[in-house]
Amino acid sequence: MPPSTSLQYNAMNAMNAMNTMRHKLPMRLLSPLLSHLSQTLTLRAIVAIVCGAIITAATVFAALPAYGQDASTTNTYVPTISGTVRAKYEYEPQIDKGRFEVRNARLSVSGKITPLVIYKAEIDLSDEGQIKMLDAFAGIKAKRWSVTLGQMRVPFTIDAHRSPHQQYFANRSFIAKQVGNVRDVGVAVGFEPVKSFPWTVEGGIFNGSGLTGQKDYWTRNYNFSLKTYLTIARYYFLELSCQKSRPGDTDIMMWDVGGYFQRAGLHLEAEYMRKNYSHGAFKGVDALDVFAAYRIPLGGIGSRNSKPASPVSDNSTITISDGKSLMTPTSAYTATNANTSNAHNTNTSSSLGIAGISLLSRFDYMSDHSNGVANSEGFLVVNDPCRSRLTTGVTVHFLGSAKIYADLRLNYEKYFYHDGADAPVSGRDKIVVELMCHF
Repeated sequence: MPPSTSLQYNAMNAMNAMNTMRHKLPMRLLSPLLSHLSQTLTLRAIVAIVCGAIITAATVFAALPAYGQDASTTNTYVPTISGTVRAKYEYEPQIDKGRFEVRNARLSVSGKITPLVIYKAEIDLSDEGQIKMLDAFAGIKAKRWSVTLGQMRVPFTIDAHRSPHQQYFANRSFIAKQVGNVRDVGVAVGFEPVKSFPWTVEGGIFNGSGLTGQKDYWTRNYNFSLKTYLTIARYYFLELSCQKSRPGDTDIMMWDVGGYFQRAGLHLEAEYMRKNYSHGAFKGVDALDVFAAYRIPLGGIGSRNSKPASPVSDNSTITISDGKSLMTPTSAYTATNANTSNAHNTNTSSSLGIAGISLLSRFDYMSDHSNGVANSEGFLVVNDPCRSRLTTGVTVHFLGSAKIYADLRLNYEKYFYHDGADAPVSGRDKIVVELMCHF
């Protein structure tokens, strides 16, 4: 190689080496910083992409029908929010005193996660002035069977399963309030044995602790209940149930039988309950509830010859049937409307939205009753003295839509006690005016 060419080659190599060092030196100094920025930007990008995908998917899901569903079922998984407010005034002539009361202020959220997974949470913001958690359960529901886990009303009796917006009278029967009213934490199963026959069997196992006492509650002695009911010839409903409970140190076994007939605006119902205490700790309790209601529809709502709907209350632990309840006068109107093409038709004979008027009469009774919790000396005592009651009343039904309605209830209650009995202050003759609103 000539000398001139060799010098040119060496000069070029030197320049390339200098350029390489000039570029590599800053990169070595900046590489840690660039690496950190790269990792940070990647994490942020991932978070942004995930959040964007979730928002986009939710938007698309809300805007378009779900795959395999009709447009009418796009809101299947949107939670259902409902509530009930009961405000009333009571006057007791025997003591010449009265009171205003917010009896219930309930709020409920329920719905589906998938076609099989269901949930419900219900709270009462004013259960006689106290805040109470009522229902808090999740479950799996198919066409003919259902499993529910959580706190719920124990499947037992007819009247105790009525929610406030389903009641016929302003005050509940002795069976529903004093003797057979139980909510507990556990698991319940419902099943329809015969596909073509309206027969349902429910049963459950429960702690016996209630919702607030479950944290440190451990037991080998679970409570249980079993209930079966069926509809006969469309207009007759029969219920049989039993329940074992242990509110204190005494086992209690309860038995209940009841039924009703409903047709053309007439509702006749009777229910009997027996409560036995183990080892003769307290005398057995008898409770009876008998009543009649006659609904007079106004306008075109609530046809007298409409087909009866399912007799399952929406407050039932397991509601397998998808029909509307007939356990309240107003729900009969909503059930009829729900089965027509114009379910939200509010046209009535009154511009005030009055859908009908019901005339009611009830007789209920209970013998001396103990709540099963012993006193300081270890004995069960009478918490509710023996009494009977005659209730008469009139209810005016207001209908806004199939799921929004109100009842204005006017009741008079006449109590009867044995001679010398100490009547509780709220268990005396009274006049009750109550407005119930359900939405």
